[in-house]
Amino acid sequence: MTRLLLTWLLPLLAPTLAYLAWFWWRARVVRANGGTPPAIERGPWVWLIGAGAVLTLAVLGVGALTRGAPSDAVYVPPVKVDGRIVPGHFE
Repeated sequence: MTRLLLTWLLPLLAPTLAYLAWFWWRARVVRANGGTPPAIERGPWVWLIGAGAVLTLAVLGVGALTRGAPSDAVYVPPVKVDGRIVPGHFE
């Protein structure tokens, strides 16, 4: 579950969460100075979604290129040893 969050949801939502944090801070500063903050509906939503998608693809691409076993590795399937299951792995 943590891996799902770190590789899919966090990169996808990070640009939007950063924008919302900045927008909240900026609206607070504008209100403190007597102004009216801009409407959140006019935000760069398409750009934020696009940036999240690109960031997610980059994270997945780097993960695909840097993880895994060498091409000459041999897969050892899971086995039961002394009542415990030893997960499959590459040697």
